[in-house]
Amino acid sequence: MNRLTQLFFVLFLLCLPVSVMAQKDKNDDSKYLAGAVPEVDGKVVFSKEFNIPGMSQDEIFDRMMKWMETRLKENKNQGSRVAYSDKEKGIIAGVGEEWIVFKSSALSLDRTWVNYQITVTCKPEKCFMEVEKIRFTYGENEKYTAEDWISDKYALNKAKTKLIRGLAKWRRKTVDFADNLFTGAAQALGAAGVATEPVIQPGKQAVITPGPVVITPANPVIATDPSVNNNPSAANVPGYKEITPDQIPANAIQMGAGNLVVAIGKDAFNMTMMTANAGGSLGKMNGKPVVVRTMDIGGDKELPYFDLPKEMNPFLGYRALRISISETGNQMFRTQLRALLRASVHGKLRIMFPMVALLTEFRTAKGILEEEKAKLVAEGVAVADDIEVGIMIEIPAAAMLADQFAKEVDFFSVGTNDLVQYTFAADRMSSGVSYLYQPFNPSILNLLKHVIDSAHAEGKWAGMCGEMAGEAIAAPLLLGLGLDEFSMSATSILAQRKLIKSVSKADMEALVEKALDCATSEEVVELVKSTVKM
Repeated sequence: MNRLTQLFFVLFLLCLPVSVMAQKDKNDDSKYLAGAVPEVDGKVVFSKEFNIPGMSQDEIFDRMMKWMETRLKENKNQGSRVAYSDKEKGIIAGVGEEWIVFKSSALSLDRTWVNYQITVTCKPEKCFMEVEKIRFTYGENEKYTAEDWISDKYALNKAKTKLIRGLAKWRRKTVDFADNLFTGAAQALGAAGVATEPVIQPGKQAVITPGPVVITPANPVIATDPSVNNNPSAANVPGYKEITPDQIPANAIQMGAGNLVVAIGKDAFNMTMMTANAGGSLGKMNGKPVVVRTMDIGGDKELPYFDLPKEMNPFLGYRALRISISETGNQMFRTQLRALLRASVHGKLRIMFPMVALLTEFRTAKGILEEEKAKLVAEGVAVADDIEVGIMIEIPAAAMLADQFAKEVDFFSVGTNDLVQYTFAADRMSSGVSYLYQPFNPSILNLLKHVIDSAHAEGKWAGMCGEMAGEAIAAPLLLGLGLDEFSMSATSILAQRKLIKSVSKADMEALVEKALDCATSEEVVELVKSTVKM
């Protein structure tokens, strides 16, 4: 053995223990075994509770709001945003979409697109955070939910001592992803002054670990795993009571302190609200109209006690009004309508049917409403005579036939989220076709113009209940199109009000005429930015 060979051999022996140790650490999956992916009622929900002694609810809310807005903006896509906030109740809900990278090298890139929801509930000296509704899109066609991909049932062996090969990387990266979000929130809560962003090195585990842990930034924050289910459903929202349809009494509108919400779904963000309350009950709205959307389940809205058929494309399938007017949902629909009719004498009620495609569907639904109204009147129950009945415009077929619908309905409310994706035949939650979700495309503007003009021609009003109404770019265009009612999240109201007040309707009508002649969404956006001071 020559001197050079001896030298290499010695170096090999010296490095061997280090390599073995590194390999051992690399394969240590104890953090990712049983319990690493927690479940609540069969749904994967990562949660963390923060105790911040001496910090007020408002300060906690402000810090978490700023952190969440900043964190979600990092993704630089329209799908990541704060979707709902209520400072008084201390609730913030946001949705995010971004890449989780499994492996990256000069020759290959292995990653998945992940969609998720963050819900934060703020209280004095406390903050509860959940990360849930996690969905993966891998490649072009592979779609998975956290429940059927990284849960203990699927990602662990029967003894729950090892990760299943093939699913291991998904479970590891998702757990680390959730931990990193909790770390960022903890740093925001503990930082002195302005909230800071988490500093997590690639490949490193977050500082949040199972069980109680003390984080020591500028202001101490104690992070613990909750021992009870604190899922912020409607039942946990202050002032609200969650009940099932069969529990609605005849005088439901007078329950409690004038606050009633019947919620379809359990999570705070993605639930359908059947409500006669908007800062007070229908009877306490001082004559202001309250619009109630009838049952709107299906697609991404599910009921645990309502077993819908499994469909290849549920967004195009058995949902919303299609269920209500069917034999399956007829009785539930009638129960809801009777409750609304009883409440109608307490204020100005407007009833809205969702997911209408055909004029015959509207006629059927309104016929059922008239039947239930006649029954109640025959029983001596008082029912208002001025109830407006309208539809959501979510389907291009309904939008194109708006001139005929306008002869029979009392109002339109455009659901832009579905209308846009149906127009472009593109799932807005799919990263592969996200570029096709273009609410400012001239094709959408022309549809909106036809809907609004059709309503006005018959003396009816047109509103909007999709996300578009809260977009700064959209406000001048919608004003110029003649939209009568804007519906948006509370966080968008002040900015939109300021913007609308700063422009004239005549100028915006001229802007719309130019926008309708544009060829692309980009041209429309550039036109608005060059015309209106944002």
